[in-house]
Amino acid sequence: FDNFLAGILILLREPFEIGDHIATDSVEGQIEEITVRDTRIRKTDGQLIVVPNSHLFSSPVTVRTSQQLRRTEVIVGIAYGEDVDAARKVMEDAVQKVDSVRDDIRDVQVFAKAFGASSVDFEVAWWTGSRPIDIRASRDQVVAAVKAALDTAGIEITIPYQTLTFKEPLRIAATAG
Repeated sequence: FDNFLAGILILLREPFEIGDHIATDSVEGQIEEITVRDTRIRKTDGQLIVVPNSHLFSSPVTVRTSQQLRRTEVIVGIAYGEDVDAARKVMEDAVQKVDSVRDDIRDVQVFAKAFGASSVDFEVAWWTGSRPIDIRASRDQVVAAVKAALDTAGIEITIPYQTLTFKEPLRIAATAG
């Protein structure tokens, strides 16, 4: 009875519809069908999940495609010796040139976010289509564009460094080869 009642309320209130991409605490995917008892959701890996409507009615549901655009972000780390303001400008310009970035509607944002273990970390945020494939494709294009722009500008993207300290002096011996 709970699933039936929840199904009626979902169909009447229409918090999401067929074609929307949703996420709950336990399932994420595109809605294919809504009945009075259950909702059929296709995961991005192709699997079909049949979810009782009572679960969707009683759990928080994020409707990822409720708007045409969605903000996404990546974290970019640059070496501590680099100029933060120059790097920010290079990244912002690179992101603005990416076709999938909708900077005509909302601004690209590049903020120094944190002092990482071996880098100054930036949050690079932009708006693109709201479907999961839009997000993934745009992120791919932005990462490639930012990497190329930083390389061209001679700004180092760091990799983690480790310094090893030994209690006793380290002996190095050459071997005959």
